[in-house]
Amino acid sequence: MQGLDFAAVAAYIVVCVGLSLWLGFRRRQWASQSGAGYALADRKLPWWIIGIADVATGDGADAFWIFVFFVGGFQGYHRFFWISSVVSMSIGVVWARYWRRLHLSSPGQLIEERYGGGAAAILRAVSTGYAALVTGGVLLGYVLRGFAQSLRPFLGWPDDVVLLVFCGAALGYTLLSGLLAVAYTDVAHFALMMVGRAALAALLLAAAGGLPAVLDRVEQLRGAAFLQPWPPSPAGPSFGEFTIEPLSLAALLLMGVLSGASGRGAAAQRTLAAKDE
Repeated sequence: MQGLDFAAVAAYIVVCVGLSLWLGFRRRQWASQSGAGYALADRKLPWWIIGIADVATGDGADAFWIFVFFVGGFQGYHRFFWISSVVSMSIGVVWARYWRRLHLSSPGQLIEERYGGGAAAILRAVSTGYAALVTGGVLLGYVLRGFAQSLRPFLGWPDDVVLLVFCGAALGYTLLSGLLAVAYTDVAHFALMMVGRAALAALLLAAAGGLPAVLDRVEQLRGAAFLQPWPPSPAGPSFGEFTIEPLSLAALLLMGVLSGASGRGAAAQRTLAAKDE
């Protein structure tokens, strides 16, 4: 890292926090200042913001472990993930308007609305607490640990300092403007990330002699089956081999259906913040 690199990191943090301050100021001009308004951006998010933010969230949270599996050669795990996710995302798109029509304040409220009564309220509280403390804790733990390990060699900072700086900035802009800041900064993050990926891919391909040379090298090391884009891959010596029996395929599809039907997660939260159905 050189001076210009650190300047870029500082500019990134300043832009994120500055955008949140501006959004917070705008929100105070027309918002109700209620808790629901803070958590749902006063139900004024446009559809394209919701869509890009959803993609950015999934891309950011899942990129680290997919990257690890690819480096280790276990490409089949990446394909496993998408079997259930494609089904879940499709169902989420179909049901989004109905979640919005219920005027829910959070995804967990769907449990209470669906079943009603005191037992449903207790189930909602337990489910929300478990999701925040256990499921969310594990998810954030491995994502942030991987994030710190990835940046430590470049910045030269200890893991704790990396997390303090970047998580502190993220927590700060979230507290400033709630879901409104999170959704719009997700769009900025995603744009920056895609530009960086395209530039890095071009530089790496040029250094490696072009895409044909890279593909030839991969096929030499892992075999042709590693590059096949659809499952199941034919049997072979490479670590990229992927096969799945019918029962496992059915289980993954069912997992995707149940995940999409539950209405939980960041995607559902942004759906509830849409301007209209």
